[in-house]
Amino acid sequence: MLGAVASVFAGSTKISKTKLIYFKPTVTPAEEKIGFCWMNSAILNRSDAWRCMVKDSIHDPCFLIGASGRVVCEVDPNKNQDGFALKLFKPLAPSGTSLKETPDSKEGDFWLIKLADGRVCSPYSGTRPIIKVKDKGELLKYNCENSSNGKSGLVAIDGTKKLWQAIEVNYIDTQDRVKITESKVVKLQTVWQ
Repeated sequence: MLGAVASVFAGSTKISKTKLIYFKPTVTPAEEKIGFCWMNSAILNRSDAWRCMVKDSIHDPCFLIGASGRVVCEVDPNKNQDGFALKLFKPLAPSGTSLKETPDSKEGDFWLIKLADGRVCSPYSGTRPIIKVKDKGELLKYNCENSSNGKSGLVAIDGTKKLWQAIEVNYIDTQDRVKITESKVVKLQTVWQ
């Protein structure tokens, strides 16, 4: 099914190179909420990324602001949104020792992905759909904004060339499985780690 994917980029912005950005917050947002962070991010394998809670809502990733001991959540560099500062009512736990301190574009551990058509994909933070790729089940890691075709996600990110690509699959949930309705190769304009 995915073997016959056509490389059609109709309507895409003309780009020649994917921009890779290692996001580090430098500004403390004016808006402040109170909460706590109980573990490193489930989305990003970084020592400064946290999974936090405000009332009964989980925010992941939240980012440590320098050595301040404060974190910023719901930040969106694609939309220039500062998010909110999280005032911690208990200190951050020690970071896991296996977490990354610096960017690694080969790792495939990305936070936001902007497609050439302007849509943005972000990691699932809970249960992820399993799709069939070449007779094997593969988890969809990234959920994409979709225009009109239902649900959409990315698999098979290829960052080996200057212009990165991935396979985008549109799918519907049926009672017993996820059914792919369309798949295509898409260009990646910007990738945030």
